Amino acid sequence: KHQLRMGGGEPEPLHEHEWRVRAELEGGKLGSDGLLVDFVKVKKLLAEIADKLKGKNLSEVAGLADKNASAENVAGYFYEQLEGRFEPKGRLVGVSVQEAAGCWASYRA
Repeated sequence: KHQLRMGGGEPEPLHEHEWRVRAELEGGKLGSDGLLVDFVKVKKLLAEIADKLKGKNLSEVAGLADKNASAENVAGYFYEQLEGRFEPKGRLVGVSVQEAAGCWASYRA
């Protein structure tokens, strides 16, 4: 659940989304298995982070509570939670979240 604070400071009504999250990784060398990072590991980490947010008001979650609960900030939250978790083989490049059909926001460091 989230509600944005609009330009005048007024919050929009509290509502929910079924977010989709994508993590983009890069690296210079594949392992002997032909993989940079196993997608099973990536999906597991994304699910663990998402589980911490399920059913919660994003404005009350540590790491988001002091920010406007925008899709951009949600992408940044996922990025911060994932950063460094794929090294030394892979490097996190960015995270994108879809709030609604066709509405994607990305965070890249």
